[in-house]
Amino acid sequence: MTIDSTSSAKVIATPAALAALVAFLFIAYLNVRIDAFSTGAEVGLPEVDVLSAKIKSGARQFLETGAYVDLALYLCVCRYLFI
Repeated sequence: MTIDSTSSAKVIATPAALAALVAFLFIAYLNVRIDAFSTGAEVGLPEVDVLSAKIKSGARQFLETGAYVDLALYLCVCRYLFI
């Protein structure tokens, strides 16, 4: 029995694609479960909402200013070095 390159690629890629699909479904499930919990003002702790907003804005600012710029530079350097 011979396996051509097309069917071989399908055999290799199918388990990975199914695993990715299961992982995304699990992420969606956890997201729904976590969003259902009461937090902050809903449980009588409005300070938690203030702290959460500060953390969220700081994380967003870090990603917008630092992380993606560094990643883009790294990828450009690697592209020109290795291709």
